[in-house]
Amino acid sequence: MKLEITTKRGSKLTSREINLMNKERIKEYGKNNKNFRREPESIFFFVKDAGKIVSFGMLKPVSIYLDGKNYDILGIGNILSIVRRREYARILIAVIISYLKKENKTGLGFCENKISGFYEKVGLNVKKNMARRFRYRYATKAEEKRELGEGGCGIYYESKDKFIKNILSTKSLVHLEVPFW
Repeated sequence: MKLEITTKRGSKLTSREINLMNKERIKEYGKNNKNFRREPESIFFFVKDAGKIVSFGMLKPVSIYLDGKNYDILGIGNILSIVRRREYARILIAVIISYLKKENKTGLGFCENKISGFYEKVGLNVKKNMARRFRYRYATKAEEKRELGEGGCGIYYESKDKFIKNILSTKSLVHLEVPFW
């Protein structure tokens, strides 16, 4: 096993990498409702074994509004292990956490309740049903009523900004300033 970790800005992704991520997303979820593209500010992480991508994920800059205050965090997303049961996803999460610590940034993502234990085991904090509190800031009236993540768990690493602590200390809705998918 010859592992290599690659980190790239979204603007530097190759067509091959984008196509692979989209193909694997379809294999995993049966559809691809979030096509990968060259998002210039996003940071993509790849775990490679013998030169072949075996796991990937990303951090996306996200502005979040809570009780009139803006927080700039990194959204943890699209974590996928192509090859299972070889600890590649654990390695990927460790690299993402290390990046968040180095940059002193809070990272937040969402997952289904049934897989939250994995994220907790590999070093992220987990809060059940956290996604119920989040809405897209510029959503239509119909979209505003829809919960982000349908009640899924929040998975996160909290930096010194104490953003997550602030969320958990209030019952206010939290608004994301990202395009509605």
